[in-house]
Amino acid sequence: MHSFPALEDQIEYGMGSLFPVPGGLRENVEFYMGHDAMVIQVEGEHEVYEYLKNAPPAHKRVKPIPLLVDMLNCARGCNYGTATELDVTNSDYVQVESFKLRKAKKEAMSDSEGLVLDPAQRLEILNEKFKDLNIQDFTCIYEDKRVPKREVSKHEMDDMYEQLYKTTHNDKIVDCRSCGYSNCEDMVKALVLGINNKDNCVYYVKAKLQEQMDYQQNVLNNFEEIGKLIVQLNDDNLQIAADTQEIDANVEQAVASSGLLHSQLQEVQGEIDKLKLLNKEVVNIARSTNMLSINATIEAAHAGEHGRGFAVVADEVGNLAQKAMVAANKNTSNSDDIFKILVKLVESANTLIEQIDVIKKSTIEISNSVGGINTKSQEITERMDSMK
Repeated sequence: MHSFPALEDQIEYGMGSLFPVPGGLRENVEFYMGHDAMVIQVEGEHEVYEYLKNAPPAHKRVKPIPLLVDMLNCARGCNYGTATELDVTNSDYVQVESFKLRKAKKEAMSDSEGLVLDPAQRLEILNEKFKDLNIQDFTCIYEDKRVPKREVSKHEMDDMYEQLYKTTHNDKIVDCRSCGYSNCEDMVKALVLGINNKDNCVYYVKAKLQEQMDYQQNVLNNFEEIGKLIVQLNDDNLQIAADTQEIDANVEQAVASSGLLHSQLQEVQGEIDKLKLLNKEVVNIARSTNMLSINATIEAAHAGEHGRGFAVVADEVGNLAQKAMVAANKNTSNSDDIFKILVKLVESANTLIEQIDVIKKSTIEISNSVGGINTKSQEITERMDSMK
């Protein structure tokens, strides 16, 4: 509170600045209406109520009837009333400042030649300035709402002290008189009886204000903590975005590798198909060779002793042909097995490519979501900064 710079009050109060001074209202009336206007002045709480109690009705008053009765609850005016520092106000300072204001105002109320205007001229200027005012807006009607006095219990007072945030002995004897009572105990009794308001207690108002300030500070602290978490979230999102981009690049590479593997497997299938065709040709050739060896054996038998050597060669050729047929059939069988495995590999490669496509789409969605989170987080942070 002490860190705020001092400000000068620039509001022009005019003669109204004399109202808090004893006789200030009377002096204002005389300033605008002259000394012929009769104003009765009553000051002090007891004097005011005594005057009102004994004042005669208007029709029984001694002539002339006062134009105005100026009554002040504080004996020496508002400047010496409740919530004032008596050691400061109990000096000539207030009177001196009031005199300066009075003198400045009178000097300002002069004509073009510098002559001070008379009360009638002043009143004319005042009436013209406030011609649009409605007197009914300033009329008060008071109702009798007297509360029967009764004894206030200690329990009731303790409860009211607690409502006023007065918990210690020192809290209960502040006695600042801002409420109009000379001590806190009388104020508490008045509150219990319902003839005063808690907001008239400066200690209570300050405590409520401090409570509100503490709450607001707590809210600000929470906002700052949330802001830090949002910043951390942004950093995490940026890291996720970077990781997602890296994953996306790896997925792209995996897609390319899977495509290459798929092509290579298809090439292997083609080579195996060629091998199966070659095996078929080998089998056909082996069959033909076997038939030739059989024919050669028959011819060797016809030749007798002279064809015996030729028969041996024909048997060997037949055996080789049989072995070639067995080997070719075995290669064909192996090729079929390999082909089945390759088919499964191709199917697996196709499935891998499909799964990689799904992963790629997911990484794109994650990247988009991270971008949306970053945008929203930034918006929240900006709004939080604007609330500080």
